[in-house]
Amino acid sequence: MKVGMAILERYYGKELVEHYRPYRVIVVGDEWAVLGTGPDYRDGQRGGGFPELSISRRDGKVSRIALSR
Repeated sequence: MKVGMAILERYYGKELVEHYRPYRVIVVGDEWAVLGTGPDYRDGQRGGGFPELSISRRDGKVSRIALSR
C-alpha cells in the first residue's frame, strides 16, 4: 500500500490522490492492485474515475497506472 501510494502521489500529485481515500489493495492474479475510492462509491453508488495502480508480485514493477472509468 505504501509503495503504491507513493507512486500514485508522484504521478498524479498529492491533492488528487488524497481526494480518493480510502485506498484498498487487492490481489489480481500475479499483481497487487492499489485502488482509490471514488466519491460515488463512498455514497453507496457505482462510479469511476479513481486512481489505480498494478504492481507485479514477482518483481515489484509497475505494470499499469491509470484513472479508472
